[in-house]
Amino acid sequence: MTAGFLPGDELVQSSSGQVLYVVESVLPRIQRVKVVDLEHREEKLLDESELRPRVVSGDIRVLRKGVGRAGALHDRTEAEDHAHHAAMRFLQELLQLKRRYGVSFSRAYAILVEEVLPEQGEQASTPLSLSQAYRLWERERDGIPLHLGHAAKGNRTPRYAAEVYAVVKDLAQKHLLHTHSRWTMRTLTELANLRLHDAGLLPKATQVSQDFVQRIVRTQVHADPSHKRMHPRDAIAAKAVASGRIRIAGVFERVEQDGLHLPWLIRTPYGDSTNVWLVHAIDCCTSVPVGWCLVIGSPRTPDTLKCIETSLFPKKRRYEALGLSYDFDVYGTPSLIVFDNGPEIRSDRVLRLSRLSMTVNRLKANHPQEKPFIERLNGSLKTYLETLPGCTRFDGKDGQRDPAALGDPVMTLEEMERWIVRFYFEHWVNNPLARLAESIFVDNEDLGDTPIKRYRALTEERGCPIPLPPSVDAWRSAIYEQQCRTLSRKTGISYGNYHFKGDRLPYLISQFGETEVKVLIDPDDFRWVYVVDKDGRTPVPLVNDSTSEITPAYSYDEAAALLKDASKDGVNVASETLRRDVLNRSVESPTKGRKAKSGGMAPNAKAAKSKETTQQARRHAAVQRSADKPLLQSLPSLGHPPLGSDEDDWASVSALEVFDRRTGEIRT
Repeated sequence: MTAGFLPGDELVQSSSGQVLYVVESVLPRIQRVKVVDLEHREEKLLDESELRPRVVSGDIRVLRKGVGRAGALHDRTEAEDHAHHAAMRFLQELLQLKRRYGVSFSRAYAILVEEVLPEQGEQASTPLSLSQAYRLWERERDGIPLHLGHAAKGNRTPRYAAEVYAVVKDLAQKHLLHTHSRWTMRTLTELANLRLHDAGLLPKATQVSQDFVQRIVRTQVHADPSHKRMHPRDAIAAKAVASGRIRIAGVFERVEQDGLHLPWLIRTPYGDSTNVWLVHAIDCCTSVPVGWCLVIGSPRTPDTLKCIETSLFPKKRRYEALGLSYDFDVYGTPSLIVFDNGPEIRSDRVLRLSRLSMTVNRLKANHPQEKPFIERLNGSLKTYLETLPGCTRFDGKDGQRDPAALGDPVMTLEEMERWIVRFYFEHWVNNPLARLAESIFVDNEDLGDTPIKRYRALTEERGCPIPLPPSVDAWRSAIYEQQCRTLSRKTGISYGNYHFKGDRLPYLISQFGETEVKVLIDPDDFRWVYVVDKDGRTPVPLVNDSTSEITPAYSYDEAAALLKDASKDGVNVASETLRRDVLNRSVESPTKGRKAKSGGMAPNAKAAKSKETTQQARRHAAVQRSADKPLLQSLPSLGHPPLGSDEDDWASVSALEVFDRRTGEIRT
């Protein structure tokens, strides 16, 4: 959802499909939602902080007018994902121009199409028509996901013959689109009808309207005819736009995320490393940090998604794990999330975030000025914490000192994360920022000069809604790979040389039979696959029968590498000896030829050690993922079908007698 709770929303219990409440109004100042309880036929005030976690867990679903009831899973192809991403990116760029320069929607459209996109070159968004962009804008304002489905495209049959369109475009180019042209849209319409009648392209009783002519001119000839008719010097002045600040009106309207190399020598369970990264995100409206994760080794796509996950969902448990406690937890679905152009971002898994109504904007390389909010946070974090032990900074430059050689004590990874989180929520959010203080000249009111003041002013005083988070099931369905696999009674689901079965298999067989089903696959956890239930929304888990409760949550690539290493360790000794003898005999009679040059550089010891540390860290991360989401504990969660009924009373079942198969005696 791109908005918080809205009047008219139906809150549905996922397990039964029953509508529990209908939202009557939202009271943001007191963080309450006024609803009608349909069962008891009475009005109630519900705490929003209690409703949002229920949305996350999937206990309740929000049904909104204009949004399909099929749930979070979408049958979009990868090509449709790319088209949807391009459309949403175009719309976000358009709205940014509209707010930045205070111009109309159509004027911002003209600037984007004629000026901005040509400058972007190959990085430019695919332009939409003005009418399509406006329709998408209306859906965004109403809190409806910007889905570009085939069913919403309408009738694509042209109203008139192609010759009619050609005549209108030709007349516009000849007469209307010239400097200080005497022609207007009204007179051009009159001329067009005259020419069409004379050519026999239209009956005498039929005429094209001025609206039709104007639409053809704007969409197929020139997006801004009035600008085209100006004198060149006036046009330049009218088009001139000064570089200005990015203005954001609402919480989670724009979130910037970046990977920051931490200039510290940090102790990990596998050795000391200087290759530790922080992937974090900031809400650009309030400057409140909303997500983070620490990574050993360069960030990958799973690390990017993990940071996004912390932005979407509550972080209370992470605070507690670090021994910290804060009275606010900012989370929700960003309308726009901005990344750099690193390889970890160019994944279809990141692109599929559009299925959660998020627009993904990947910036051009080496353009940090286009994400100023996260860059400002990056610089402040390193400067504020640079006195901590193990830092490699000297005179404001990273990597200029050797903490190991200087005898610095080394912090652990957990200690480093604790200091970072304390910096976020004890210093940064309470620190006055010039950008926030100077906004009084734009907003004409004081909304607070610190991130926490700005956040509370917008949410508690102004009533700015925080977009709802997706459910965990919706999140999984968006970032997991989707494939079709045959469901079998014997092998369950087969994928990647593994068979996935478990206690849910009989339930799925009863629902589908042995047929092809939609399967969700987590590339970062080979222990599970999820079969999409008949409701099109609920992922039902099946377990890899090659794993157990203690198996780490390896990715499929990591599991394949481990199997490859294991096969190397099991090489037949006799075969290996034979091969060695063959090679030794072969070199006894070398082929005469040009001598090869000897020498070459030995591998860099530090780089090799760092690589090994990174590999060990990733193996540990797999173990940690399995601890965070154990096989046995994960099954009953998220409203999946129960394993048994409440009527099962196992205590009443007598124990079976055990016989000794050799003697036939009953064992006690």
